[in-house]
Amino acid sequence: MSLLKALTACGPAADGWQVVFAGPDVADWRKQMKAAVRRKGGGDRVRFVRAHDVDAQRAWLARADSLVCVARRPMCPTSVLQGLAAGVPVLATAAVVPDELGDHIISCEAARASIEQGLRRLLTMTDEERRVMGGRALGVARARYDIRAAAVDYVDAYARAAGRTPSSGASPPVSARPLEGV
Repeated sequence: MSLLKALTACGPAADGWQVVFAGPDVADWRKQMKAAVRRKGGGDRVRFVRAHDVDAQRAWLARADSLVCVARRPMCPTSVLQGLAAGVPVLATAAVVPDELGDHIISCEAARASIEQGLRRLLTMTDEERRVMGGRALGVARARYDIRAAAVDYVDAYARAAGRTPSSGASPPVSARPLEGV
């Protein structure tokens, strides 16, 4: 609920913004979150949508202006990586931010004041600034996390292990190369 409190504290900068919780209902979290939102009076700013599969999640991210992932404990950064891959600006707590993303997203601590500061920065960015930030983040996601880029690294590592000369990343895309020795 720190996110909703921080969004409310941003005042006029947050006018027109809504929070969308998209994903499967794991361990009945949706029911608990809806009850908390009702208690806090944020029902007009929060939507809960079912996005059970990757295509539905991508569709929601394609319509998003940003992605916010405020976790209190370390966790797998899947949501952050999905936001980067969608090319939207990301605000995330340090618990879910891989170190190499530092300057490409807005990072904050899991405390309400820090989340509020990160939200203010995100909410006051111009559309152009959000577009540029999202584009930079997309570039990092493609370079560091796209399976096609990672596959080249793995092929090179296996080549070195087999005593062959690695391609040094200058090879054609993995999908264009025949598999050797399989």
